[in-house]
Amino acid sequence: MSVSEPGVDRHELNLIFSARHVVILTFQILSYFGRDRALDWWEPAIDLGLVLPYSAVTHWVALRKLRMPGWVPIVDSLVIVAWVVAMPETSPTLVAMLVAMLTIAGQSVARRWLWTAFGLSSAGMLASALLANQLSNFLDAARSIILGACVLMTVTMVRSARLEAQRRLAYTAQHDQLTGLANRSLLHHEIGAVGPDRDLAVLLADLNNFKEVNDALGHHVGDDLLVAVSRRVVDVAPAAATVGRLGGDEFAVVIPDSNRADAIGAADRITAALRQPFTVDGLTIEVGASIGIALRNPGAPAPVPSDVLFRNADVAMYQAKQAGRPFRVYDPSDDHSSVRRVTLMGELRTAIADGQLEVWYQPGLDAHTGQLNCMEALVRWNHPQHGLLLPGEFIELAEISGAIDDLTQWVIDRAVRDSHRLSALGRPLLVSCNLSVRNLHDRLLLEWLDELATTVGLPDSGLYLELTESQIMEDPAGASHVLTRLAEMGIGSAVDDFGTGYSSLSMLLHVRASVLKIDRSFVADLLRTREASVMVRSMIDLAHNLGMLVVAEGVEDQMTLERLEAMGCDFLQGFHIARPMPFDQLTGFLGLAPADGIDGVSPVIGAALS
Repeated sequence: MSVSEPGVDRHELNLIFSARHVVILTFQILSYFGRDRALDWWEPAIDLGLVLPYSAVTHWVALRKLRMPGWVPIVDSLVIVAWVVAMPETSPTLVAMLVAMLTIAGQSVARRWLWTAFGLSSAGMLASALLANQLSNFLDAARSIILGACVLMTVTMVRSARLEAQRRLAYTAQHDQLTGLANRSLLHHEIGAVGPDRDLAVLLADLNNFKEVNDALGHHVGDDLLVAVSRRVVDVAPAAATVGRLGGDEFAVVIPDSNRADAIGAADRITAALRQPFTVDGLTIEVGASIGIALRNPGAPAPVPSDVLFRNADVAMYQAKQAGRPFRVYDPSDDHSSVRRVTLMGELRTAIADGQLEVWYQPGLDAHTGQLNCMEALVRWNHPQHGLLLPGEFIELAEISGAIDDLTQWVIDRAVRDSHRLSALGRPLLVSCNLSVRNLHDRLLLEWLDELATTVGLPDSGLYLELTESQIMEDPAGASHVLTRLAEMGIGSAVDDFGTGYSSLSMLLHVRASVLKIDRSFVADLLRTREASVMVRSMIDLAHNLGMLVVAEGVEDQMTLERLEAMGCDFLQGFHIARPMPFDQLTGFLGLAPADGIDGVSPVIGAALS
């Protein structure tokens, strides 16, 4: 569970350099024998004063970095060459053979066998010289052995550097570079290493409010926060656990031999630890996390693959986040639609290209004139296997998969063209389309709308684009910029589902939309509770005082309609007025063509049409 990157073992470095010190010192001593002149005292002092500090410094640098400095083998090779040149009495053939043998052997033979072979061959050379009782041969053999030892040390260091590079490469392939935690590949390996006869738990944690930290304080603070989070998770995770980072602000913990109670206990400790404030760059930051838990029971008919465990933990994590709970254990009974959702996500782009999508329109009523003068464009997916799908089943999938930009452009384009068709038939209606918060980050959206206005033309009756209150509050600055640009292009904007999100009144000051839409939850209680009536009246007065028009959604009966009219609401929308319908039915509904497929016309619309 370490978060630090491993280097060369310290004991290994000490062994290599200790042998190196002994070899260099022995060579220096032996080099003084057999000289044809006496040495002054300062000559060996200078030699040792140069060689030994060099050897000690390289040792110290290696220990500080916990790795073999790349320049050491190069300099040592130059020293060996200098020694060979300075000793003409040394047998060049012997040195050449020894160097060749050690260089070749060092690439494939383990270090201990290499040193063993060198020791035996050196002992043989020295023994033969002693048996011959020839001091000069003994000194030559000793010096040659020392030179070979130096070569061997160089080969050993090169080999250690190569092995270290391989270790670092393997480490990088299995660890997250920012935090040093295990990455997805290593986590899968750890899960596979736990036998099928053992319990296993996978915890997937997603930080809360991390995006806001990144956006407000910068990515460098976000990175420092992720490192601090990783250390805290490591501190509280079980000793046998493997902690990893999957990317972004998602962390995973693989716990072998962990049953349901153990996993819940670990999740509780992790969430409690992450609820404590972090101090990063002098700032106090609170994030917290939502955790999903997936369990593998050894009593199951077949072992659960690691990718399925991660998917199950991911599902449980999102369920915990949506429910506002700190953690949740995966339950297959709550996951009926997961396979279908994944399938739909893959089919969505094809659906756009194959013409499986449709735009339905829900007309709205002008409360002041009693006439139909607006309509909201709502997308439907006419799926070949599942039938007609409502937006709630695939809009989120479009946002996750990145298809939301293409989907939004397709809906707006179709709605604008249908609005022109109605105008040509003599019944222009103001048309509104929904935006996703993801569209705010699409830099091409405004350019595309400008091109649409140039090539197709905006509806004479007006085009409005809607964002929910919660979506606007996710990125107020981005929303304000986009809505301002839309106004400059002659496109209106609406705040949808007002009152159900952050309910920030300051948002209405900084994001100046044209229309405010009161959520259906307030309209439904309008006649039941005094509080709802006060809230709706206050919203209408607030919007009017800010120069905004007001649309009430969810009008389901005549009495609610009349109450909203009395309150001064501008537009009314709901099933009492009209249900969403395809364009062909809409033209019949408006009396422009036979109304095939329409289950009658409400009294309100009958009066409006007459």
